[in-house]
Amino acid sequence: MNKQHTSTIKQFFDKAAASWDTYNGGETDKLVSLLKAAHFPSHAKVLDVACGTGVMVEPVLTFQPIKLLAMDISPAMIEILESKYSALSCLQAAVQDFYLYDPDEQADVLIVYNAYPHFIDKQRFSAQIIKCLRPGGRFIIAHGSGRQVINSRHDSLDKPCISTPLLSCSEEASRLGSEFVYDVMLETEDYYILSGTTK
Repeated sequence: MNKQHTSTIKQFFDKAAASWDTYNGGETDKLVSLLKAAHFPSHAKVLDVACGTGVMVEPVLTFQPIKLLAMDISPAMIEILESKYSALSCLQAAVQDFYLYDPDEQADVLIVYNAYPHFIDKQRFSAQIIKCLRPGGRFIIAHGSGRQVINSRHDSLDKPCISTPLLSCSEEASRLGSEFVYDVMLETEDYYILSGTTK
């Protein structure tokens, strides 16, 4: 992804941050069920990529994480997240471009919720997953809506360069490559889950 794309995405989500929770919050029970379906582990070191305002924080807490690192390219999103969860000792929040992230330690599980289409360079995204997860660690790409809804929503954006169409789970697995063992591929009208582990 070039600097122009990065800047466009950052500006888009900075602008959206103030109203983000209005459209993306209040579904903790649904998201816990989604994480269970994706084989989310308990007592894990968790990396929440493109975390936004922290929509996944409360669902992840039900699995008693050892550590939760939440990162987003948007400073406005992280500012809101920190205002909501400043007292949470296991949480560390960072303004961070995932493509440029160099972890001090590898995570047990990496989750990307409602954000995967905004990672344009899938090959580089895949390489970063491998870099950030321990051997055998789990990645989860998930959406709280079906693929048709996700794609129609992104088609309506006035800046089409900020996302790519979400393909079927099997097609996305092919794009991410053979470095993973894919064991969850679920698509319904209400959610989308692609999950697996590093080899």
